[in-house]
Amino acid sequence: AKALLFLAAGIFIHAVGSRNIEDLSGLGRRMPIATFSLAIATLSLVGIPPLNVFFSKLLLFNALMEKSFGLALIIVISSAIALIAYMRVFYVIWLGKPKEGLETKEPLSMSLVCLLLALICLAVGLIAPIILDKLIAPAVAQTMDYNSYINAVLSLASKALH
Repeated sequence: AKALLFLAAGIFIHAVGSRNIEDLSGLGRRMPIATFSLAIATLSLVGIPPLNVFFSKLLLFNALMEKSFGLALIIVISSAIALIAYMRVFYVIWLGKPKEGLETKEPLSMSLVCLLLALICLAVGLIAPIILDKLIAPAVAQTMDYNSYINAVLSLASKALH
């Protein structure tokens, strides 16, 4: 998601030749694929479901809630602050008044790469519950079973010695 964010932002910067956010004003309507990709990246990084980062943040939040409410609260607050910062970017890009005489064209090759990454963020978010239930949960359960591990190591050691 972070790579997607940088790539999508790069499309806007490339289009106007400036990193100043005010120079990007109104480009969202002229560059819909890049805008969609930027939206998916930012919403994903904030932790909005069903995007890919949501489940990571959820697992981290749940683990922290067991140990420290304060640390869990920091995750929520940092996500809220990030959302506010990203909202400013979208306000300028989508609702801002376009610069006079600025003719921009969305570079299709760059935008399609971003679109593919955005769709991957969405797909991973949608299949994450399946991956968690079918792969990760059983693996974690096995690592918590120390007796099976000890028996396997002792069995291998005895076979190696004979």
